[in-house]
Amino acid sequence: MWLVLMSLKRAPWRTQYDLARAVGIQSPTMTRHLDNFEAAGLVSRHRDPSDRRVMRIELTDSGNAMFQRLRQAAADFDRQLRAGFTDEELEQLSLLLGRLKANVEGAGSVIPVASDTALPDP
Repeated sequence: MWLVLMSLKRAPWRTQYDLARAVGIQSPTMTRHLDNFEAAGLVSRHRDPSDRRVMRIELTDSGNAMFQRLRQAAADFDRQLRAGFTDEELEQLSLLLGRLKANVEGAGSVIPVASDTALPDP
């Protein structure tokens, strides 16, 4: 819910297709989420007058209120996570996590390991 509401807050009147891509899910999955959000009164969907095949989505007043509540919860959690760290430590952590992410994204193939090869204990 947070990702969808945040994406709509950043770019109102997105198409369902654009929204699904921004959030990183398939369009049919987004349709199911939007059905639930619409039923809860968080979003409204309207046909684009210039292309009736396109559905435009916007946050309702209730959707904006939910976004604000979730944003506050995220900010509170972020403060809790960062508690006790210096700015320098947080910068170092960010660099290390960035390197881990780059390693994962660069792992294009898995190297096969023989079944009799012992792996080190974690």
